[in-house]
Amino acid sequence: NEGGKRAELFSLNRDYRYCMVLMANADWLTCYIYDMCCVLRHTKKCDVYNAAYTDYVDACASLIVETLKEAGIDPSRVLGCLVAPGIVDSVRGEYVYPIWSPSWGSGLPIIADLKARLPFAMDMQLENNSRIGGYVEGSNCKSDSYVSVISIYDEDDSGKQGIGGSVVNHHAVRHGAGGYVGEFGHLTVDYGDEEICLCGRKGCLQVMVSAMRLLQNVQERREKYPDSPL
Repeated sequence: NEGGKRAELFSLNRDYRYCMVLMANADWLTCYIYDMCCVLRHTKKCDVYNAAYTDYVDACASLIVETLKEAGIDPSRVLGCLVAPGIVDSVRGEYVYPIWSPSWGSGLPIIADLKARLPFAMDMQLENNSRIGGYVEGSNCKSDSYVSVISIYDEDDSGKQGIGGSVVNHHAVRHGAGGYVGEFGHLTVDYGDEEICLCGRKGCLQVMVSAMRLLQNVQERREKYPDSPL
């Protein structure tokens, strides 16, 4: 009402860039494409049951190409994230240890191998599934300080347990100098325990607090503590 420069109104160009998330699990792959408003634009899934490492990476590359083609999106406008369970080095883009397929070996440069199989260039990063889950929880926190999130989840129906988490700061996942921040489940807490963890070592936290171990402890102590809620 007082004059001056006329106001300009801007809106977010939701099609300026896209985010591709490839959820890579032991038996299946699912590729998601989101726009700038976090709206799911396309998704595609394929099975990779009992695949060798090279076949697994080939399947990841093929799924990315097919999903982008079906969605009609230019790969140059896409940022990619490969999300996998197990111990991963997000800084170097390496699969340190694939818990579901130890025969693959360790220290696998999966991001470099995946980029080499794609017929186009794409910015791609590797992330652990529990860190992604922790990021979702931590990003909802209003505080600007460090937020530690620990998530506990079942790996499969056999009762094997996985524990992971993340440290979120200013709505970003922090990986640390070595890329291992959040691997709480593989902290050694009992050097005398004989049960072997999925990572191949003994005494890991996730073994000590797994569903099977807790049930075992309850069975052993139920007569001594009959009034315990457990």
